[in-house]
Amino acid sequence: MTDKLRWRFVLVAMVAISTVMVIVLSSINMANIYKTNKNSDELLSIISDNDGRIPFDEHKIPDDRPPKKPELGPEGRYLNRYFTVRISESDSIISVDNTNIAADVSYIAIDYVNQILEDGKSKGTIDNYRYSLSTKNGGSLIVFLDISKEQHINKSFLTVSLIVLFISLLIVFLLLVVLSKKAIQPFVDNLNRQKEFISNASHEIKTPLAILSANNEVLELISGESKWTISNHNQIRRLKYLIEQMLMLSTLEEKIDNLVFQEIDLSKILIDAMTEFSAIYTNIKVKTSIQENVFILADKGSIVQLVNIILDNAFKYVTDDGNIFIELSQNKDSILSVSNSCELINKEDLNKIFDRFYRLDEARTRQKGGNGMGLSIAKAIVDKHNAKISAEIDDDNNFTMKVKFYRKK
Repeated sequence: MTDKLRWRFVLVAMVAISTVMVIVLSSINMANIYKTNKNSDELLSIISDNDGRIPFDEHKIPDDRPPKKPELGPEGRYLNRYFTVRISESDSIISVDNTNIAADVSYIAIDYVNQILEDGKSKGTIDNYRYSLSTKNGGSLIVFLDISKEQHINKSFLTVSLIVLFISLLIVFLLLVVLSKKAIQPFVDNLNRQKEFISNASHEIKTPLAILSANNEVLELISGESKWTISNHNQIRRLKYLIEQMLMLSTLEEKIDNLVFQEIDLSKILIDAMTEFSAIYTNIKVKTSIQENVFILADKGSIVQLVNIILDNAFKYVTDDGNIFIELSQNKDSILSVSNSCELINKEDLNKIFDRFYRLDEARTRQKGGNGMGLSIAKAIVDKHNAKISAEIDDDNNFTMKVKFYRKK
C-alpha cells in the first residue's frame, strides 16, 4: 500500500508540475510569436503608408500617426526583404515589384494573391511571408514581408523550450522518486501506528471478552439461561467477530506475499456459496445466470471470502418481497454481478459504502447484524487482485454489486 501511495504521490506531483511548466512555456512561445507578428505588421504598415517602400528616414512617415515600431534606422530598408503586388479594382494583377528581394517571386505572387482574395483577410501569414493588403488609388497594394528568419528563431526557441521542459521534468521526476519516500513517511508512520494499535487493542480486548464469556456461562449454569445471558452472549460474539474483521482488514495489505495465485473455478465457488445462502434464506427468490467454467487467476481463500461477503450483503438487505439476481459471465474479462431489490438509497451514498464502518441505514444495519466492515474487506481483496468493484442503483431501486476480474496478459 505504501509503494502504491508513493507512486500515486509522484504521479500527482508530476501531473501538476508538468501542467504548470507546459502552460508557462506555451505562454512564452505564444507571446514570442505574437510579438514577432506585431513587429512585422507594424513594418508592413510603414511600407504600405509609403507606397511600397521603406523610407530612408522616419520623417517620411505621416505626421498625424504615432511613431511606428520597430525603429527602422538608416539601415532599415536594407535589412528587410519584401516584395509588393498591385492589383486593380477588378482584382487583376497590375505589377509585381521584387526589387527588395533577391528571389524571383513572380511565379508565387499569383497564387498568393488568389489565396488572399479568396480568404478575404487584410493581413496574415502565407508560407514564409507576412502580408498586408491596403487600398491604394482605386486599386489595392499587397506587401509581402519575408519573415523566414523570425520563423526560424521562433522554431529554435520552441525546440529549446521543449528540451528544457523534458530535462526539467526528468530532473523533477528523479527528485520526486528520491524524496517521495520522505514525503509520505509521516503517513506511513501513522498507518503503522494505527495497525499496531488495532492489533494490540484487539489482543487486549480478547482476554476480557473470554473472561466475560466464561462468567456468562457460569451464570447460566447457576441461574439458568435468561434473556440477559442470551443478550450478553450475542454481544460478546458480535465483539469477537468485529475484532476479527478489524484485524483482517488492518493486516490484509501485508498479506500480498502470502496470497497463492492459481487458476480457480469461480463458477463453482459462486454456486457453492449461493447454495449455502439459499438453504438459510429459504423465503428469498433467487434468479441466476452463471456461466460454467469461468476460471480466474486468484487466491482461492480470498475469493471465497469475497463471494460470501457480497452474497451476505445481498441476502441480508434484500426487501421482504424482493428477489436477488446473480450473474457470472466471461468474455474478455470475468464479471460477477449480484443485484437485489432494496429500500431507498441515495446515489450520493454509493461512493461511501466501501469505507470502514459506513452504514447506509444505521438502525436497519444493526438489526441485521452488520458492522460496516464487510464491504471494506471486499474492496481490499479486490484491490489485491488488481480487479475492480463497484456499486450502483437503478431507478427501480435495485442495488447491484459488480466485480470485474481483468484477463491476465
